Amino acid sequence: MDSLFPSWIEETRQAFLSRNAPGIPIENFSLYGGSASYGKKILVDPRCFTDHFNALASVAQANHMELQHQRHTLNDIRNAFNVESKITSSFIVERLFNIEKSVRRLEDRLIGEAPAPVPPPALNVIRFSISSQCLPNNASLSDVTITFFANNYPTGYAMDTKGPTWNELDPQQKKSLRNKFGSIKRAVRMVLMHADAYPVIANKSAIRVIATAAEKRLLDALGLEDKSISIYKLEKQLKLPEMKEMLVEKSLKLPENTPDDMRKFFKGDKGD
Repeated sequence: MDSLFPSWIEETRQAFLSRNAPGIPIENFSLYGGSASYGKKILVDPRCFTDHFNALASVAQANHMELQHQRHTLNDIRNAFNVESKITSSFIVERLFNIEKSVRRLEDRLIGEAPAPVPPPALNVIRFSISSQCLPNNASLSDVTITFFANNYPTGYAMDTKGPTWNELDPQQKKSLRNKFGSIKRAVRMVLMHADAYPVIANKSAIRVIATAAEKRLLDALGLEDKSISIYKLEKQLKLPEMKEMLVEKSLKLPENTPDDMRKFFKGDKGD
């Protein structure tokens, strides 16, 4: 009887611990066999932990689903913001366009048609006898054309011939100045006859584009392979018999947008 009571106590304790294993601290568990010591080691089936693992898996799955939900919510908010931004932008653009149309209608009613632009008067024009000294003798036709319009040679020449110092020049100086202006004028006219347009605005960049293309066409017409040609080489070419027979200068015309006063100006070769 004395030997059965300790066995009963041990079996009862093991049965209690096995039944209530989920609530017992895990450090009191043991998975290896042998006789269990009092209060230290017990034998337990690993399947007792299934409920704990299922609970952890459920929590992890719930967190993942919540994360997906939050992600979808953020995507919906971003898409809504983009759509709203596009709608707002198109609305603002439409309003600005309508405002611009209203302003134009008011301008037409209150102001009417704009007057024709008045060309500004020639300012800071230097006399031709001075400004032409900066032009080298071997300058290309494009450079001559740019200088002709940028420095306003016609007005500068008129300031020379109609100024008080003109009568102080001797006949040889007057003839030299006339010949120089006449040569430049003839060269510029040849360039314009091969140009697409007349340079209405005295902008050097715009004039260079027109003059460079025209000089290339002129060289092709003369059958020259040079990249550029000077005034004096042009005059030499125009004096050739075949050029006189072709009547090069009489068969070509100035650009259509040439002003009437400049058409009249380029009719003669002399410095008129």
